Amino acid sequence: MLSRVAQNIYWMARQIERAEDTARIINVNSNLLLDLPRNTTFGWLPLIFIVGAEKLFFEKDPNRLADETAVVKFLISDRDNPGSIISSLAAARENLRTTRDTVPQDAWEQVNGLYIYARDHVPTRRGRFEFMRRVIHGAQQINGMLSGAMSRTAAYDFVRLGRYLERADMTTRILDVRSANLLPRASQPVVVESRQEQDSTGTMPVSGRHIRTAGTRPFREHSMDERIEIAERLPDVPPAGTVAGRRSRRAQVPVTR
Repeated sequence: MLSRVAQNIYWMARQIERAEDTARIINVNSNLLLDLPRNTTFGWLPLIFIVGAEKLFFEKDPNRLADETAVVKFLISDRDNPGSIISSLAAARENLRTTRDTVPQDAWEQVNGLYIYARDHVPTRRGRFEFMRRVIHGAQQINGMLSGAMSRTAAYDFVRLGRYLERADMTTRILDVRSANLLPRASQPVVVESRQEQDSTGTMPVSGRHIRTAGTRPFREHSMDERIEIAERLPDVPPAGTVAGRRSRRAQVPVTR
């Protein structure tokens, strides 16, 4: 495998995962704002810090208001933001376009179709939930096609490497920014939804135990430790934007299993 191909496959998987993760945190923040008490401060600016784009967000206008409209537009459709949903899908499509012979044809068609949908259906506030749903389901379909139909070659290893590293990266960012907000205060506990441990009302108080669970519990599907452990067993990949692969384009990429 050429190192250029490995790099494109790796970043394609990361960018698909990034688009899905961004859609999920927007949905979660929207739902939390509806459920939290009125006197609880839980705005949109933390989402900018989660994706690490605060410098880019305030670059054009230092006094820019970080309200719902500005933040959601920045995270969904801002072409100047390389981490926005549309920018991520466009980059994933471009990376896969030149190496699509390494993945099933259906996967390429799904990536291409998802990008075209996102480009042509930039949502209003009313249609935002449906847009996010389509992006999340489209990303899951791509992952399913790659997992179910792709040969277990070095290319598939790079797909897994990119996906799991991006997921672990987003998990650490969310914990870093949100852990302080999610810890209960003395006067009033904050509640969030939990898939595995919710009570009969669908809500539960958050404690440090739940934060530790997200990062280290070994049998959780999205455990950060598990993603890092898997990534360490996979081969190295040149960083995006470098020329590391050009000097040895004919060299074989070592694969560690």
